[in-house]
Amino acid sequence: MRHTNKSVIALNTPLRLTPDQIEAPEAVVTDFFSNLSLDETREILWEAFSRALCTEEEGERGLSHRELLYFHQEIEALIEAAFLLKH
Repeated sequence: MRHTNKSVIALNTPLRLTPDQIEAPEAVVTDFFSNLSLDETREILWEAFSRALCTEEEGERGLSHRELLYFHQEIEALIEAAFLLKH
């Protein structure tokens, strides 16, 4: 389980975004969906959570644990970018 960085003073400060991405968060959204379709994103997100909670087995898409961790980081950056777009 990855723990959040407790030393961050402002809790609403992005941790995964680069300075360039903070300046242009819409680029993170564009990059994310240039790599995966919305349907693929849904499938991987479901697999990640269901595997984490339900099984030790390899999922239907055959994603490795490393790939799922990478996907988690990408989702976290996407959420941060979306947060910046809304605030």
